[in-house]
Amino acid sequence: MRGQCEYIRGRGIPTGEIVNTLEYHGDNGEFLSGIYRAEQLETMQSDLGVVLGFIKYSTDQEKLEAYVHQHKEFSAMANESVRLLNEVCSLRLKHINETVNENEEKGETDLCKAIEDMKNTARTEGELFKVISLICRKLIKGKDVETIADELEEEPEQIEEICRIARQYAPDYDEEKIFEQLQKSYV
Repeated sequence: MRGQCEYIRGRGIPTGEIVNTLEYHGDNGEFLSGIYRAEQLETMQSDLGVVLGFIKYSTDQEKLEAYVHQHKEFSAMANESVRLLNEVCSLRLKHINETVNENEEKGETDLCKAIEDMKNTARTEGELFKVISLICRKLIKGKDVETIADELEEEPEQIEEICRIARQYAPDYDEEKIFEQLQKSYV
C-alpha cells in the first residue's frame, strides 16, 4: 500500500481524496472497490486517472474498449503506469510486458498499439490452430500432404511443415503440442 501512495505522490499528481481512499481501503480487494465509487475519476488529468478508469471498466470488455479508444493517454503512457495497470488488473500479459521492456529507454508505451498487436497475434494464432486441427483430422483419415493442401487451399510447403510436426504426435495428434512446437520453429 505504501508503494502505491509513494507512486502517486512521486508522479506529482494532485491526489488529496484519492490517496486517502487508497490508504483507507488497505488491501487490493477493498482498494479496487473504492476505485469503482470514485466520483472524480473522469476529471483526473493524469495517467493515474486513466489507470483508475481502466480498472473501473476492466470487467466489461465493451466499456473497456470504448474507454481505451476515448483516451489518447493510452497511446503514450508512462511505462510505470503500464506496469501498474498490468499488476493491479492481474493482466500479467507477456506481450504487454515485452512491449514495455522494448520501450524502456523511451519511458512510455503505446498501450493501444500493444493491445491491438496482442489481438492480432491472438487472431493469427487462432487461425493457425484451426489449420492444425483440420490437418490432423485429415491425417487421421490417411490423406497425403498434396490432398490436404488442395482441400484447404493452402501452400503445400506450409502443410508439409505442419504434417511433419504432427506425425511426431501420431496417432493421437495432440494439437496443443503441435501448435507449441510449430511456434518454437518460427522463433
